[in-house]
Amino acid sequence: MDDKGDKNLLSIEITHPPILKYVPPIRELFKEILQAFGYEEKESFHAEVVVDELDTNAIIYGSNKMSAYINIKMEFNERLYMINIEDKGNNKIHKERLLTIIDRLNKKVDKVKNEGKGLFLVKLISDEIEVKINEFGDTTIHVVKYKDKNNKKES
Repeated sequence: MDDKGDKNLLSIEITHPPILKYVPPIRELFKEILQAFGYEEKESFHAEVVVDELDTNAIIYGSNKMSAYINIKMEFNERLYMINIEDKGNNKIHKERLLTIIDRLNKKVDKVKNEGKGLFLVKLISDEIEVKINEFGDTTIHVVKYKDKNNKKES
């Protein structure tokens, strides 16, 4: 899942407090940037959905203190985009809930319970997804979407 070898990756990074009113302009910004660089409406809409779902979940479930923050980074070129969302909320309860959801996703369970629908949707949209949770409950979710699946690097 390391596409750092890709040349000419452009990036944008935003850090914000855990307040939901920031989500709509941030997701719209990422969508518009991709469109400005030649991504089609459907492709940029998918990025918008990924940012919306992951950022909203980070605010609602992860960052339950105003001193916490969410960091969103998007790297892209003509071949792919990568979205990285870090939640520095230190929410240990969220950690257990998220581990259960990830376990269901990894088992490719067809039925999605009420919890985890957003992450399930992100997994459907994305070509690659990686979730890391540290012992404090900080979460990082890394998503890769190839513009053309034929451009996907062989693992």
